[in-house]
Amino acid sequence: MAQFDNWPMFQDFSFQEFHFPVNRYEEWEPGRIVASGEVHFNIRFKYNSGGLFSRKTSIDVLLDNNPMPKKIISSVKFDRATTNGERILFYIAAEQTNVQNTALLMLSSMLGYTRDYKYYDSNEPIFASVFTINHNVAKVSFSFGNPDRLIEFY
Repeated sequence: MAQFDNWPMFQDFSFQEFHFPVNRYEEWEPGRIVASGEVHFNIRFKYNSGGLFSRKTSIDVLLDNNPMPKKIISSVKFDRATTNGERILFYIAAEQTNVQNTALLMLSSMLGYTRDYKYYDSNEPIFASVFTINHNVAKVSFSFGNPDRLIEFY
């Protein structure tokens, strides 16, 4: 497989709406695959830059016709998109939250908080990562904190 594109570290990332057609997935819990298979749906990312009266941006991520709503919710809103090595990272950096995640704490301390409080349901991701090859989306992954797990879509 070709290598993923390499992005500069911690650069704000804005974009036009894009879609990623999914054909398969893998679900990971620390160190092992717990589920995998063929699935067919689209993931849509939409950047909202805030309007005339609001400077707050948001990123809407929609899993159209989500075949696994118990594993991942169909609509997620993130506060920020930033480049991070081989990925574009979408996240919320809340000062108070119900998840303990080292990467989220590091991002918050380096780039600041995006809101005061965020409660995550067990099927709500704390991160979305988009991996590209030649600037075309090749993989989308979602990281969860209740419990720690990862779902990758190809």
